[in-house]
Amino acid sequence: MTNALTLATQSAAKPRTRVNWTATEKADWLALYEKSGQSVSEFCRTNDLPTATLSAWRSQQKTGVIVGADDEPSTLVEIPAAALVGGPTQCGRADAASQRCAHRGSERH
Repeated sequence: MTNALTLATQSAAKPRTRVNWTATEKADWLALYEKSGQSVSEFCRTNDLPTATLSAWRSQQKTGVIVGADDEPSTLVEIPAAALVGGPTQCGRADAASQRCAHRGSERH
C-alpha cells in the first residue's frame, strides 16, 4: 500500500484541477485516514485533499460501493423517439400544452 507521503508527493509534483482517482487509490487514502487518528479536516489539510472528497469516499465505503477511474465507463443507451411520442411528460400530461411545459424547464402549468 502507498504511504501518505508518496500520495502527497505525487499530487504536489503534478498540479491538477480535477483528479480522477482509481478505486484502489481511494481505498489507500481511506486506509491512511483511518490509521491517522485525525479528524477529516485535519487529515485533509495535512494531505492537501478536499474534505468533501474524503467525505464522499467515506460515504461510498459505508455503502460498499467505491467507484474509481479504473472502473468500466458508463455507457449511453439509445431510446427510440417512437417510444417517447405520446407518453406523459414531466407535467404528467401527454397533450400539446405539456410539451411546451417540458421546454420551459421547471415551470408547471
